[in-house]
Amino acid sequence: MNTRASIVLVLLAAFACAAAAAEVRVKGFVSSGDLRLANLSAEDGPSRWCKEGDSFSGFVVAAINATAGSVSIVAPDGERSELRLEQSLITGSDRARISTKLLQPDALDWAWIRSDANPMRRAPQPLPEWAV
Repeated sequence: MNTRASIVLVLLAAFACAAAAAEVRVKGFVSSGDLRLANLSAEDGPSRWCKEGDSFSGFVVAAINATAGSVSIVAPDGERSELRLEQSLITGSDRARISTKLLQPDALDWAWIRSDANPMRRAPQPLPEWAV
């Protein structure tokens, strides 16, 4: 094989690895004490919570840094990539619409909790068995 063909093969392999890493996205983190999880998603399937050492979409999760918002993954060929937390933007109009669906501050007040304005008093629900 000549040098030019070798260079082309190396470049194609590098682009294939970069494209595969681009298919994996970081959606979120959970970090508490020694527990570190990253929610990863692939374009061809659902997201999944992964810890360091887990495999996801052909990659191995090498390191999770929730503080920096990044995950290091290793491709099958050993190439390491850093993935950053996927950003979502909320515009001013979205913020107004979303805030109406969130708990209002008075919802945490004991007087409101005991009042008839609390819809949970009209139709109480038992706790799920797994929570008891």
